[in-house]
Amino acid sequence: MDTPVDIATSWTAPAFSDLNISGCSAMVEYYAGSILVLDQVDEGDFSTKSKVGDVGIILNFLDHLVPDNWPNRSRENPAYAPNLMAWYNDVWSNQTYFETAEYNSVLNKTFSLALDCNYTICDKLNVRGDPDISGRGMLVTYCLAAFRVSVNSFLDAALIFAASMLGAALARFSVIYEPDIASLSQWRFLRLFLWTLVIALSIAVKVICVSTLDDILPRGGNDYDMILSRLRKTGFPRASIWQSVCDDTSLTTRMRDLITVGHIIQGPENGKSISKDSTSLLKYWGRISSVLRTLMGAIYTVAMWVFIYYVMEYRDLVKLRAPSTDEDSEWSFGQVLALGQWIPTVLAFIVTMKLGEEQEMNERLMPGYEVVKTNEADGNERTNHLEEVRARETV
Repeated sequence: MDTPVDIATSWTAPAFSDLNISGCSAMVEYYAGSILVLDQVDEGDFSTKSKVGDVGIILNFLDHLVPDNWPNRSRENPAYAPNLMAWYNDVWSNQTYFETAEYNSVLNKTFSLALDCNYTICDKLNVRGDPDISGRGMLVTYCLAAFRVSVNSFLDAALIFAASMLGAALARFSVIYEPDIASLSQWRFLRLFLWTLVIALSIAVKVICVSTLDDILPRGGNDYDMILSRLRKTGFPRASIWQSVCDDTSLTTRMRDLITVGHIIQGPENGKSISKDSTSLLKYWGRISSVLRTLMGAIYTVAMWVFIYYVMEYRDLVKLRAPSTDEDSEWSFGQVLALGQWIPTVLAFIVTMKLGEEQEMNERLMPGYEVVKTNEADGNERTNHLEEVRARETV
């Protein structure tokens, strides 16, 4: 039968000035757990390897603060752990010490040690990524869309790219049952609907982003309550630590600059219709439009491929600094849908290679129409055009 053990409760804790701050991993575990709790992350969202809420993290943190030569500092002593918890409850969780210079000095030193621990804290912030945005399948989809933009069909490829970037949810339309012969009006309606949905989602994301930044960015007349309200926002503590310690600001800045370049290049496209309305500028625009379009297209294509490269580089950065929680390398249903929408394109390419361009186009036309060749007077082939079969048969 086990014998009861008497545990001594009298223990003198060291003063703030006598603490021996050491143990990089202990500081990281403590502050990472504190950040996740402050960030209002539900316990059900933690991985099975997470130790958030474990009293052992607090004890390990306090044990690395106590000097080695401090009396009764022994992990074999049964009273040592209860004494550390009493020290934590009476001092570290006591608001009486929160505004003292010694207390804040210790917190700053321990927190700085945790942040300077070779990006170790990055892997403790439960940063998972999003496989429906940066997974393997989505990267393949982005590259396919970029390749198609580089070659032809900018409108369709840009639509696929935008839909994929908004979460691959729009790809669900690819599974809608359609008749064997779809009219052009149906495809046009579906395309307009998808573009409208993409624009609406983009506006919603922009509004949410602006409203969030308005609450987070510093403004004049900040007070203590306003700062606390920002810190209580879900995601703000982890986002702040990630951006200040784990993120590559130069890489994200280059990505934002490339997006700005894309907006600048598309500006003249919007102004082209305005200039065409002016008779005096019509001839001038006609002379420079071909050169300008070529130049803008080349810049836009290069910027697009460089941006995709930066996306892959940033994805590798997240995987390197948060390997245990990153889920970007996992497959998801959204990635399968994003890749599945390219199946018709691949099949059309195979049919074109097998039957030829003219026959493949005939297969896609509505009944009663086919592609016929028209020749010049000298017999040389000039171009193809659509002709109604029934009309030719009655002639």
